[in-house]
Formats: sequence, structure tokens, C-alpha cells
Amino acid sequence: MRLRYSRRALTDLDEIWVYLANKSGNAEIADRVLDSITLTLIKLRRNPLLGRSRANTFNPRLRSIPTGRYVIYYRVYADLVEIYRIFHRSRDAQKFLI
Repeated sequence: MRLRYSRRALTDLDEIWVYLANKSGNAEIADRVLDSITLTLIKLRRNPLLGRSRANTFNPRLRSIPTGRYVIYYRVYADLVEIYRIFHRSRDAQKFLI
């Protein structure tokens, strides 16, 4: 399967990196977190149904999978996994997904 990122998901990744690098004062920490997220994305590419369906909560196609302190929200299509949003698990998902 192919992975495709929404513009917002790409912005989410950038914002996560900048926040972590600034907060920790160490770009390597930010890199490690993004590496961890990337490993989860690779797993999704191989097995897109790993995550939990969010059909009852948000959108019929939407799924989610945790990765460290973050949650990846994505949609599965015939030959594509679209990464929709990525944000910290403490954030209000309803606010970001509607």
C-alpha cells in the first residue's frame, strides 16, 4: 500500500518536531520521536487495519493508532493509506477532527 499525507498531517509533523526541539533544547530528541512515528507509519503501510476504527465517533473511514504520546488518524482506501492528522494524545480529538 502507498502512504499519502494530508497537508495538515505534514504540518502536524513539523509542529511536533519544532515543539519538541524547542522544549527540550535538543533536536535529537525531536528526531527520535519522529523516527518512532515513522516506524508506526511503516507498520500501517504493511497492515492498515492495525489501528482502531473510529467510525462510531468521527468518520466511517477514519481509524487511529497510538504511537508513543501521539495518535495517528488515518483513512484506508483500496491501495492507499491516507495519513489525516497526528497529534498528542492529550489533545481533544473532536476539536481537531471535525
